Amino acid sequence: MRAVAGIRNRKSRNVVFSGALAVALAASMLTASCRAAVPIAAPEPPLWQSITTLRLAGGQVDWSPSENLIAYDAPGLDGNYQVHVMAPDGSGDRCLTCGRLDLPRGHRGGAAWHPQGRYIVFLAEKANHPGLSYQSLPGFGQFCDLWAITPDGKQLFRLTNLPNIAGNGVLMPHFSPDGYYLSWGQMKTPANIFDPTQREAAGYWTLRVARFDEIGGRPQLTQEKIYEPAPDTFYENDGFTPDGTHLIFTGNPDKQSVWQSQVYLVDLASGAISSRLTSGSYNEHAVYTPDGTQILWMSNAGNGNNGPTDWWIMNADGSNPKRLTYFNQFGSGQYRGKVWATDASFSPDGRSFAGYIQTNLITQRGYIVKVQLK
Repeated sequence: MRAVAGIRNRKSRNVVFSGALAVALAASMLTASCRAAVPIAAPEPPLWQSITTLRLAGGQVDWSPSENLIAYDAPGLDGNYQVHVMAPDGSGDRCLTCGRLDLPRGHRGGAAWHPQGRYIVFLAEKANHPGLSYQSLPGFGQFCDLWAITPDGKQLFRLTNLPNIAGNGVLMPHFSPDGYYLSWGQMKTPANIFDPTQREAAGYWTLRVARFDEIGGRPQLTQEKIYEPAPDTFYENDGFTPDGTHLIFTGNPDKQSVWQSQVYLVDLASGAISSRLTSGSYNEHAVYTPDGTQILWMSNAGNGNNGPTDWWIMNADGSNPKRLTYFNQFGSGQYRGKVWATDASFSPDGRSFAGYIQTNLITQRGYIVKVQLK
């Protein structure tokens, strides 16, 4: 889940916030957390075989379909997030962005593997900007640009150079299955928690798609297109459909509160929303299984309004939704306290996935688990 980091703009009554889904929600969640925990009936038999912790401190994950390696971000000793690569069992960890003098100092994260393993695209904070470094955390993305690095760390390329002003930022890059295109979310308006409808609580964003071309041995983004099927809306990019014809995203284009965000598909040919895959509760971080038949996502369904989140799974058309985890259900054998199961990425064979579990929405701290499915 995306937290919101805010500072008051002295020239405006608005609150300038970073990134996507935010914890203006934090106050109401804190109230909910003070209620007594009530045991519940045992959940259905789990759909997973085992859950193991890969990293005690970690963040967003992406499992390479070709290299069988997991890219992830994690905070260093200085508090800045860095991009790492590790084996699926957690061994062989390498930090790709630590100590790089050819990168601006600050946060680096939100990694996305090229399908053929040639590059890893990630966010990097600008060297100097008018906001707080906190606003550039990988889950917020404000004052960040897209960069690409080779998996050996030897070559580094800047892909975007956005204006260095409030209201600019990037989030959630994802490659198309064939590797020819890159999608991401791009901020256009900072958040405003004073909006009584709560539609602006995460700011307004657009979806972007560009050709990922290699020109003269350098990756570049060309032929960029902007997708905004409903104007002035929160869009969080979750990537391409398996056939590459649509983007799957989280948002509130039906004019609902951002805290009732749902999962949708947008047709890249027409630019129109073609399907809404969820209903009710709060939903985010949708990812397809490698065979394209199912979608894993996070939801607070069953955990109360403004509650923490667990992972769910449904058919690709949105039918047959099933709860996968019960981390937040006191009395279940899966109970882990108050946590937020957030983004995830499947192994190439689809039998397991790596997932990011947040323990604090404000600081964005959390850990990485590997879920082995039955």
